[in-house]
Amino acid sequence: MRFNFAPQDILRMVRQRWYWFAIPFAILAMLGLFAISQMPALYKSRALLLVEGQQIPDDIIRSTVQAEAEERMLRVRAQVMARDNIIRVGERYGVFGNERMTRTEKNRIMQDQARIEIDRRQTGRRGQNASVMAEISFMDANPALAQRVANELMTQFQATIVEIRTEQASGTTDFLREEEQKVRRNLAQITDDIAQIKAQNPNALPDNRGLYQSTYQRLLIERDRIESQISDTQTQIGVLQLQKPVFESAGSPEEQDLRAKKRLLAQLRRQYQETYPDVIALKEEVLDLERDLDPSAFREDAREEIALLGRQLEDEDEGSADYDRIAARRSELQEQVRTLSATNGPVTASEASYQGQMMTLTSRIEGLTQARADIDRQVEDLESRIGKLPEVETRLFTLEQERERLSRDLAGIQAKRQEAMRSESIEQQQKGERVLVLEQPILPDEPSSPDKPKLALAVFAFAGALAGALVLIPEVLFAKVQSKSHLEDMMPGTPVIEVPRFQTADERTPKRIAMASLTAATVVLGVALSWTAYQTLT
Repeated sequence: MRFNFAPQDILRMVRQRWYWFAIPFAILAMLGLFAISQMPALYKSRALLLVEGQQIPDDIIRSTVQAEAEERMLRVRAQVMARDNIIRVGERYGVFGNERMTRTEKNRIMQDQARIEIDRRQTGRRGQNASVMAEISFMDANPALAQRVANELMTQFQATIVEIRTEQASGTTDFLREEEQKVRRNLAQITDDIAQIKAQNPNALPDNRGLYQSTYQRLLIERDRIESQISDTQTQIGVLQLQKPVFESAGSPEEQDLRAKKRLLAQLRRQYQETYPDVIALKEEVLDLERDLDPSAFREDAREEIALLGRQLEDEDEGSADYDRIAARRSELQEQVRTLSATNGPVTASEASYQGQMMTLTSRIEGLTQARADIDRQVEDLESRIGKLPEVETRLFTLEQERERLSRDLAGIQAKRQEAMRSESIEQQQKGERVLVLEQPILPDEPSSPDKPKLALAVFAFAGALAGALVLIPEVLFAKVQSKSHLEDMMPGTPVIEVPRFQTADERTPKRIAMASLTAATVVLGVALSWTAYQTLT
């Protein structure tokens, strides 16, 4: 059977079974408070740190540590709370006592007792980085030990902050230094390649383009001039060939000049001696013309002159200047006579003039032809050099562009490395971030765990719930008619009249004794519960 419990039913149950609630509640509460009193007291020592941003303005020196402060603090916490480090701290300060434990057990104990909490706090100033609050704590049954371990963790936390920032700054500096060396190697390689190309192509360098082009134009102009001279000379040869009969039938101007000089020589001989300078000079001119125009007359006059020079040598002192001059002239005439004697025979003056002019023009043609051939070779060489210029210029231009780019990169990396070195110096001087110790770890005088008031409230709530369940369980599991409302539920529509039950004195006495006993037991348990609560919570 199931009944609906009205408020008067609940009041009836409380009135009839109040001891069912009070006695179990007191017993359970005392057991819970006793368990709380037996829990070991743990003392908590904590340190409070405030990590502020860089103190030097970024427009003066920009830090190379760009990671968020909270991210770095999480990394610091991970390093400080690492298994090996936290176990080493516990062993140093005797947290584990003399008990033999595995590293896993030691790590679990230290992780349970040590706490590092990171909290991000935004400052009220706009444009500034948020500050980071770090709370470092350690709990232990020994308050002095808790303080020492908390102080050690705080010291390691501060040192790790500086170490990480310095490491990051040093890492940036090392990276930039390696990049600088790499760029320097590439720049040196590019410079060597440029030097090698210039060494392999000394005659095809772009710097010589202007010189080559001007020289090329000059050679072309010179070749055109030489070709024009060759053409003019060939024309002169043709004209001379047409005039050959005239030379064969008439005397030449040279012959007329020869006759005039002979007449003048005769006049001078009548006036002066053979050693007179004008006579000597004119004789030499006459002999030169005779050698070309009248070889037979030249032979006769030359022999006479040689004999005369021989007599003059006899009169001069050997070793004097005149002696040497006369001897040289005599030898020259002898050689000319000997050479002239080896020719095929005498020619007329006109023929000699014709042959001389023809030989001159022919010699000029040969010289001009040789000069044109030389110019052709020079033009061909210049064309070959100019032809190589585009390829060499393209390679050099590409390498020069790359060298300029590497030079700019090198200058930029050097500037960044200098800035990174200044940033590293800031970190080494601990001026990048400021770590303020707001609270030092102190010796705790009150335990922080367990939280007895909260645990006592939980014990009371649990005992009350369990005692209340003991009151309701019989009504729910073993339901019976207890009131008028129950009958009305069982017999709907049937009028029900509730008649009170009267008890005799004999019936009331045992019940009163039982109630008095239960009341006394409840009072005793209540006093015991109060004393237990007082002892536990104070």
